[in-house]
Amino acid sequence: MTVEGAEQERFEVDSIVAEASRRTGGLTDFGKGPFLEPMALFLESLEREARLNGLGRLIARERVLLHTVNRLDYVNDRKRFPAIADERIVAPVFIIGFPRTGTTILHDILAQDPDSRAPLPQPPIHGSPAVRRPCLRPRPRRNATASSERCIRWAPPCRRSASP
Repeated sequence: MTVEGAEQERFEVDSIVAEASRRTGGLTDFGKGPFLEPMALFLESLEREARLNGLGRLIARERVLLHTVNRLDYVNDRKRFPAIADERIVAPVFIIGFPRTGTTILHDILAQDPDSRAPLPQPPIHGSPAVRRPCLRPRPRRNATASSERCIRWAPPCRRSASP
C-alpha cells in the first residue's frame, strides 16, 4: 500500500483481519479473550480522532497489522507447541533505562550467562514463530524488525511527523 492509498482506505476490522490472515498463510483463529472488539474500538478512534495524514495512516495501519499478525501467530504457536504453556519464567529481569545510559551493555553482559536466555538485541516485536533454540543467524523476525526500522529512517524529515 502507498501513502496515497492509505489516505483513501478506512480503518476497518474486516480489512485488517483479511490482510493479517493473508500474511500468515490463512490463519484465522485469534484464540480466547478479547481481541477483535478492542481492535474495532481502536480503529474507530483512529478514524474519528487521530487526524492522521497519509503517512500516519499508513504507519498506523501497519502497526495494527503487526499486532494482528502476531496474535494469529501466537495462537497458532500455542496449538503447534502446547508445551509453551508449561514453561515457567522464574525471576525475570527487565532492563529499563533512558538512551545512552548503558542498558545495551548491561543486556550484553547478562546475556553471557549460559543458564539464562536473553532475547536478541533487536526489539522483540515479532515474537512468532516459536524459537526452538537461540540462534544468531538472520531469521524472518529479525529481517522484519530491521525492515521496520529502515522504513522509519528512510522517511525524509518533513514526513517523519505522522500527524498534521
